[in-house]
Amino acid sequence: MPPNNAILLSGIPDLSNNQTIPGIVAEWAACDPGRPFLHLVREEGSETLSLADLFGRASAFARLLLDRGLPKGGKVFLFLSTGSGQYAAFLGTMIAGGIPAFMPPLTARQEPELYWESHRRLSSLNRPTALVVDREFAPSLAANLPDQLDRILPLPTLEPAPPLPPGTTSADDIALLQHTSGTTGLKKGVALSHQAIIGQVKAYARLLSLGPSDRIVSWLPLYHDMGLIACFLLPLITATPVTALDPFEWVIRPESLFRQIEADHGTLVWLPNFAFQHLTNTVDPESTNTSLASVRALINCSEPCKAETFERFHQRFQNLGIRPEQLQVCYAMAETVFAVTQTPLGQPVTPLWVAREPLFASGRIVVSPPDQAAAIPLLPVGKALEGLCYRVTQGNSTLPDDQIGEVAIAGRYLFSGYEQRLEETESRLVNDWYYSRDLGFTHGGELYLTGRKDDLLIVHGKNLFAHEVEAVVDRVAGVKKGRCVALAPFDAASGSQQLVIIAETSDKDPAHIRTIRREILNNIQAIFGIRPKTIRLTAEGWLVKTTSGKIHRQENLRKFAAETTPPEQHP
Repeated sequence: MPPNNAILLSGIPDLSNNQTIPGIVAEWAACDPGRPFLHLVREEGSETLSLADLFGRASAFARLLLDRGLPKGGKVFLFLSTGSGQYAAFLGTMIAGGIPAFMPPLTARQEPELYWESHRRLSSLNRPTALVVDREFAPSLAANLPDQLDRILPLPTLEPAPPLPPGTTSADDIALLQHTSGTTGLKKGVALSHQAIIGQVKAYARLLSLGPSDRIVSWLPLYHDMGLIACFLLPLITATPVTALDPFEWVIRPESLFRQIEADHGTLVWLPNFAFQHLTNTVDPESTNTSLASVRALINCSEPCKAETFERFHQRFQNLGIRPEQLQVCYAMAETVFAVTQTPLGQPVTPLWVAREPLFASGRIVVSPPDQAAAIPLLPVGKALEGLCYRVTQGNSTLPDDQIGEVAIAGRYLFSGYEQRLEETESRLVNDWYYSRDLGFTHGGELYLTGRKDDLLIVHGKNLFAHEVEAVVDRVAGVKKGRCVALAPFDAASGSQQLVIIAETSDKDPAHIRTIRREILNNIQAIFGIRPKTIRLTAEGWLVKTTSGKIHRQENLRKFAAETTPPEQHP
């Protein structure tokens, strides 16, 4: 039996807004204790937890926090690697009445100085009650965050304990902090209430037609909203089984996702656009020899979703059972808990072809035949979830169809604000509308996204979207995939912003490097009509990325400006 509510969708409870997340999970664990929930798959071995197992371990961690004097609403930063303890500590913090927040681990791709400075500032701003850490990482955390020394808590082995009864937490209380990726500055803690999260999950479950035969398969890290909400809290609240792979192991062995989908009959998978590309570039469909026929949807989310990416993915893996209708699009953000829109499952997503020049020159959309040389395909992002609405704006005005503006969102699942960032909260939440800084347009009743305000480059009066320029550079042979950035620093000599391209390559042959640079130059000139001032090819590891793997524009611009050697000019 499910929790004592009317059935919503074939076994999914009707989640009322006066509940809390621990309250729902406690009911699930009590009424169906053996229900499988989490299948963790790692190199060192796999582990399976039922809902009752997870709640018991979470209760043990909650007692540990309460014994240490965690106050209601105390913040708990979790610096934890993939494992059952990661899930139990997060839920346990909620059970104890605290506010959990996943923190990303330090990886070889990040600059340690930038990583530690960012987390020193976050800790100083948010003043967490506890910083929970894997034992082997505790000395490093203590050395780099010395002012937090008395708050560091190495995670012990958690044995299931008797479940703790729900505390005094209410639906309106803050349930967690989701930290944005920080591509243009310090990460912001998005404060989300239990009510907002449960309402979002309820609406999204309806839109997905989530049912008892569904199983989610994921490699996504839990410190990112896609992994946290779609692949942890949504299945936790709805008691949907989930298979989780270690994110760092998946990057090295991407075919493991396909193998696990087949093994566990996965039906729903969320992926950022780069993951579709990574799979296409690295997985050999013949040697993998797996079936993906069980999948209802592979949902492209979190980045500009590219029609070309879908086309290449489908062509490469159609012999594994991939069909066009399995490839779907979601528009999501932490500030609305997760999904804002979702394309209808079971129907192919059809691109809209538009003329490139008006799009980049004036922000005006002109529909174009697909065979026109300057036409580009844009994917719709679907319909708004029940309880949310959006509009495309310029200032206080709503724009008509085919005009690019900023997407603003209103509804029941908006965040409560950025933690300890009142000024930024007030600038983005205006009269109950959240101004997303995402740029897009409406056409034929559908929403299309074109980029972000923060990624808009204005060079000689012409609008360029950084991600579009980077996509062109990324296709050049010799450039490391996903390791390039387009910048537009102000040039005092010309009195204008100038286009700068920085790309990583493993090629060290001077003749090859000249060829790569020349091809980048020719492609950008041909497509955008702009001549870059600088094209710099660097060794691997030069570019700075955020903890979620996105290009950190502000830090790369700072790093470029700080270079003491003269920049390499294109031929």
